[in-house]
Amino acid sequence: MRPFQLSDDAEHGFKPGTQLKELTRLYDFDRRLRLLVIDSIERIEVAARAAISNHMGPQHGAHWYLEARFFQRDYRHQALLDSIRSKQDKARLDHARESQRIDHSHATDARKAHLKNLRAKESYAR
Repeated sequence: MRPFQLSDDAEHGFKPGTQLKELTRLYDFDRRLRLLVIDSIERIEVAARAAISNHMGPQHGAHWYLEARFFQRDYRHQALLDSIRSKQDKARLDHARESQRIDHSHATDARKAHLKNLRAKESYAR
């Protein structure tokens, strides 16, 4: 919004002739750009993790990251493991809550089983 605001106005007033349409277009552009950047960063992160795992996995097994010897000496390996455990615990708790919610729903038993199966497939903690 700054391009449309008066530079020396403590009230953050807008320049004469500024229209709401201009502000919303800028806001929408900013939102879309931010989403594209975040999506790109996420793709790079996933690719980097995959490259590391593809290199380490065949030589040291699928759970190579559990061993501190594969990390630099000053790396906080225990903090990594704690973070992983915390995320898994949260995912298990979320899964249990969702399963209870499904159990208490008015769906048929077959539908409940189907919903629980879908939820289990998307669970991080699986």
